[in-house]
Amino acid sequence: MKKILLFLFLTGSLVLKAQPIVRVNAPVDVESTYSIEELVKEVLLGNNEECNEITILNVVVSPNITGADSSYGYFHQNGTNFPFEKGIVISTGKALDAGNNVTGGASTDMQRAGDPDLATALGVDVTTLHDAAYIEFDFIPVKPTVSFNYLMASQEYTGSFPCKYTDGFALLLKEAGDPNYTNIAVLPNTTTAVSVTNIHPAVPAYPCAAINEEYFAGTFMGNFLPLIPQEINLNGRTIPLEAVANVIPNKLYHFKFVVADWGDGILDTAVFLEAYSLGFPEVNLGEDISVCEGPVTLNAGTFPTGTTFLWNTGETTPTINVSTSGTYSVTVTSPSGCSANDDIKVTINSAAVNLGADISVCEGTPVTLNAGTFPTGTTFLWNTGETTQTIEVSTSGTYSVTVTSPEGCSANDEIQVTLNSTLTVNLGEDISVCEGSVTLNAGTFPSGTTFLWNTGETTPTINVSASGIYSVTVTSSEGCSATDEIQVTINSVPTVNLGEDISVCEGTPVTLNAGIFPTGTTFLWSIGETTPTINVSASGLYSVTVTSPAGCSATDEIQVTINSVTVNLGEDISVCEGTPVTLNAGNFPSGTTFLWNTGETTPTINVSVSGLYSVTVTSLEGCSKSDEIEVSFVKIPVIVEVKIIGTFAEIIALGDNPLEYSLDL
Repeated sequence: MKKILLFLFLTGSLVLKAQPIVRVNAPVDVESTYSIEELVKEVLLGNNEECNEITILNVVVSPNITGADSSYGYFHQNGTNFPFEKGIVISTGKALDAGNNVTGGASTDMQRAGDPDLATALGVDVTTLHDAAYIEFDFIPVKPTVSFNYLMASQEYTGSFPCKYTDGFALLLKEAGDPNYTNIAVLPNTTTAVSVTNIHPAVPAYPCAAINEEYFAGTFMGNFLPLIPQEINLNGRTIPLEAVANVIPNKLYHFKFVVADWGDGILDTAVFLEAYSLGFPEVNLGEDISVCEGPVTLNAGTFPTGTTFLWNTGETTPTINVSTSGTYSVTVTSPSGCSANDDIKVTINSAAVNLGADISVCEGTPVTLNAGTFPTGTTFLWNTGETTQTIEVSTSGTYSVTVTSPEGCSANDEIQVTLNSTLTVNLGEDISVCEGSVTLNAGTFPSGTTFLWNTGETTPTINVSASGIYSVTVTSSEGCSATDEIQVTINSVPTVNLGEDISVCEGTPVTLNAGIFPTGTTFLWSIGETTPTINVSASGLYSVTVTSPAGCSATDEIQVTINSVTVNLGEDISVCEGTPVTLNAGNFPSGTTFLWNTGETTPTINVSVSGLYSVTVTSLEGCSKSDEIEVSFVKIPVIVEVKIIGTFAEIIALGDNPLEYSLDL
C-alpha cells in the first residue's frame, strides 16, 4: 500500500510549480560544506564553546555518508514560513530530498537497520525500525540546564499511516558511563515520545481518533487539516517543540539525536534542530527593583574587553541610571559575536500625587477627587478623614491627600474646589397659536449672563414664527449653565376656497366642497350642515366655516344661481281646415333663442298643416326647455244626398271621420 502511494507522490511531483522551499545543503550556504563536528559546534551550539566555555567532544554521525546520499545537513528557511531560520536536519532518507526542489514528498528506502536506543525510547521492537540516522557527542555544560528547539516532519502523514506507523525521534541524554539514556524529546509535561502515532489529527477513513492534535502544525497536501503552505518535501510536521533537561555543570554528558522509520524504509521522517539551541552568554541584571526614589543604577555585569552592550534605552555602557519605572533590558555581545540578554523591572515608588488643577464647577455637578492609581497596599489619607483612593465632595473648600506606598514612601497634594450657584431657566408651557409670531423670554438674570438660543440668537428674548422646539442655554459669569426648551406650534389657518360663483340650469346637480383637511377638522355651513360637501338646489349665497383640530378657523362663501326656462305651447289644437293657427313659445328676455321642429327660429310660427309641432327655447345662460303640441285641421263635411225612406233617413256626406249627424224634421 505504501509503495503505491509513493508512486503517486513522485509522479505528481512532475507537475508541481516552482515555489520557495527550505534549502538543504545548498551551495549558496557556506555551512553546507561543514563537517559534522563543525555543524554541531558552529550551527547547533552557535560556537558555545567560545561563548559559554562548553566543551564538545567525540562528535559522531551515522551513517557517516556525505554528498547526495547524506542523511544529515544544514538547512535554511529560504523565505518560507518554516518556523526555524536555520539549523541541522537529520533524515531517514536523503537530507537533500527534504527541501531544495518542490516535490510531492520525500521517500527513499536507504536499506538501513533501526536503532535499539530509539526503540527503547519509542517503546517498539528494534526490528520494526528502519533507516535509523543519528548524531551523538559528549559535552561538558557550564549551566544547570540544557535545551534544544526542534520539530519532527514526516511523509507518513498520509492516508491511514498516522494511525499505525510509529516513525519517531528521540533526544537521548545520559551521564558519561551511564548505560541508560533519558529521552528529553517528549511532549510538554508528559513522558510521551515524539512520533507520528503520538501526534496526529483524527483520521476518519481509518478510523482513528486525534492524538495530541495541538502539537500538529498541519499538512501541505491536504490529507489532514489544517492545511499549511509547502515549506519542505515532507507532507506534515509538528509545531516547534523544546527539549529541556537539568544537568550538573562541569560534568561530562552524552547526547544522541536519533530518528528512524517504522515498519519499512519507505516514506521518510526527519527532525529539524534549530540553530543555537544550547543558549548564549549569560546576563543577569538581578531581581526586580522597587525603591522610593530614583535614580537606580543597572549593571549588566563584568565581561572581557571587547564586549558590547545595548540597552533598550539606546545606551551602550555596562551600567545605566534610570529614574522612571519600567522594564529595562540589555543585550551583551561577546567579542566573538555571541549574544545574550536579560531584563529587569524597576519600580520607582515615589508615590507622586497630582490632584490636578483647582476645580470650579456649578453647584450640583458631581466632583470626584482621585489621588491616582497605585499598587495594592498603598494607603490614602484625606483631610476629610477618608482613606479611599477617590472621594466625592459637595462643598467648596481646600482638599488634600497623603499617599503612602507599600514601601512607606509618602507624598501629598491639595486642590481648591469651588461650587458655583446654579441657574434656573423656564421658558414656560409649550405654546400653540394660529399663525403669527411668538415671543420667547429666557428670563431676567444678572449682568454678565449670556444667552444662546438654538436659533443662534444671543438675546434674552426672541420672536419666532415657525413651529419647532426652541431651546436656550443661559450661562452665568462663573460659567454655570442651565438650559430649557419649549415646543412652539404655529398652526396654519385652513385655506378654504369654494371657488367661483356658480350659475347652472335648473336640474343640474350642484355640490359645494369645502376642501380636503386633516382628520379632526370640523365644518359648519350657513344652512347648518356639518359635512365637507353639501348639495344645493336653490339659488342663494352659501358659506362654510372650517375649523382645524388646533382650533384655527377660516370661512368662504359662494353665490349659486339656478337658472330656469318655462315653455308651454298650450293644449293640442283641432280646427276646421282653413282656420289660421299661430303657435307661440312665450315671452322671454332678449337673447333667448328658439328652434322649432320646422326649422324656424322665431318666438311664434303660423301652421296650416296638421302635425306635431315642438319648440326648444334656450336662455341667455344656455338653459334649454322644450314643449310640443298636436295641431289638427279638420275638413268641412259636404252632404251629397239625403234619402227619406219611410221612417228612415239616409244621408250621404263627404268629410273626415268620424262625423256627427243631426236631423231637424
